[in-house]
Amino acid sequence: EWAVQHQAGYEHVLSAALKAFHLEKTTEDRLLLFSAALRLQSKSFMDCSAPLNPQGCSLLCQFARFPESQAKSLVDGLLRLSEKEFIDLSRHAAGSRVIEAFLVGGAMSPKAMQRIGRHFNGHLAQVAMDKYGSHVIEKLWKLSPFTTKNSMMEELAESKEKLESSSHGRLVVRNCRLDQFIRKREDWVKEEQTQNTKRNLFDDIING
Repeated sequence: EWAVQHQAGYEHVLSAALKAFHLEKTTEDRLLLFSAALRLQSKSFMDCSAPLNPQGCSLLCQFARFPESQAKSLVDGLLRLSEKEFIDLSRHAAGSRVIEAFLVGGAMSPKAMQRIGRHFNGHLAQVAMDKYGSHVIEKLWKLSPFTTKNSMMEELAESKEKLESSSHGRLVVRNCRLDQFIRKREDWVKEEQTQNTKRNLFDDIING
């Protein structure tokens, strides 16, 4: 929190984290930091079948606020999770907050964001019907570029009836305007393009 607030000391914090989990400053060990923090396990005792640790997830949520240049190895550690690990993470009370934190924090590049989206291909409806996963899907949809949004909607449209049978799925249908996408796609496209233009103009103003 101090590093984020003062925008300094990122490397010192990460070095301390590596040391705490008995990791070296090698490329491979830096990639292991994400998984080690996820379960608060040192390198010698890492077990991917162990339950996630809420405190470890909270630590990762703070790391997600680090600049992209400092958090790249953590993002890469997230992206190299297996498909099952990633889906399980998105449906976990604390784990889902980790994914959300990386989506909205400063650590993710646009390319990494697209790779996050690909992890959900074929699993969107399954995750969208989950209490925690539904928030991840909505956040991903909101922050994704138009092409990714369109692909997500096409996949979700195939499972619309199933989504509407779930209270959490119904919220995703409503908040992502899936009905409009199916019945009046041209209106959906125009609205999304307008929103995208507004976001780009806002970013230009903020970033000079």
